[in-house]
Amino acid sequence: TVPKSQSASSQSKFGAWLQRLRREGFMSVVLMRLMLLPFDVVNFAAAALHVNFRNFMLATLIGNAAATLIYASIGASIRLDVILSGHEPPLSEVFDARQLSLTIILLGISLLVARYVKKRSGAPVDLEIE
Repeated sequence: TVPKSQSASSQSKFGAWLQRLRREGFMSVVLMRLMLLPFDVVNFAAAALHVNFRNFMLATLIGNAAATLIYASIGASIRLDVILSGHEPPLSEVFDARQLSLTIILLGISLLVARYVKKRSGAPVDLEIE
């Protein structure tokens, strides 16, 4: 079991974090979208935190643009013509290396931006709730 002081500390950190998310709804939604959290989780969190609808929509547009680029880049890196050629090609031929590299770079940028925004907003890095 968790000692009462540690449990209370975790709850107070979580409460402070929720207050900050509520105050900074726009950045909270952008951050959650950049972290590629499941869509429904972000929607429910924004609703529970009473994020302004206009801010929610704008943050979703910005955050999802990055995710869309990443997913489209993954799809573009797969060489369907090679897969459908009828023989079993080596893995190196199935993916376009340049496009896959771009995908990895986009994913890295997205994660770095999310980490930067998270640090800047003061959200706790390791939040343990038991």
